[in-house]
Amino acid sequence: MRRHAPVPATLDDLARGNRRSIRGLARLGERYCQVAFGSRRTDMEDALGRERARLTRLLTGQGVEAMLAGLGPSMRWRPPVLEADYAPGRYEIHLQGRGLTLIPSYFGRFTPVVMADPSLPPVLVFPIQHEMPDAEPDDALPDLLGATRARVLRCIAATDGCTTSELARRTGASLSSASAHAQVLQRAGLITSTRHANMVIHQLTRLGGDLIHRRQ
Repeated sequence: MRRHAPVPATLDDLARGNRRSIRGLARLGERYCQVAFGSRRTDMEDALGRERARLTRLLTGQGVEAMLAGLGPSMRWRPPVLEADYAPGRYEIHLQGRGLTLIPSYFGRFTPVVMADPSLPPVLVFPIQHEMPDAEPDDALPDLLGATRARVLRCIAATDGCTTSELARRTGASLSSASAHAQVLQRAGLITSTRHANMVIHQLTRLGGDLIHRRQ
């Protein structure tokens, strides 16, 4: 950092790798996250879950090229090159057979970011598209279906589809519980469940949509 900007001398212990200083920084970072993001954590996880589910559907349903083409307006797939609005024309990464790790970012707003060290495994952090959530109708859905099952149905409705693992993570239910709730909703005609490779993707039916959006 000193090559680019003045750095306080109080950070010398941290720069030298002092374990006590590093642990103190870790505790400070953890506390900051609790205070700054604690109340929005569920919203953040839901938004990231929707993006991962969307890309998973593209990958399993249409292939890797469709997924790369759907990464967002700041990136363009022009085989065999993935272009990004990041230092255009001045920065290139040649994978040379290495994999590329894609990480959706809740806080990224404009352009993707890549790891600065070219010797490390290639990583691309890209901004997700933020959507304003619709106000939930004031109805008796939890009373009708049960609180967890209603939450599962709403999670599926919030995307074009959702895997069982995503349902479990976003509702706080176990994987077996999320699967059981999805099976009940599928038998009731509120969702469809389609297997893709080793995943099951759940999508809302018209009946399920009518049930969620119908105001009492």
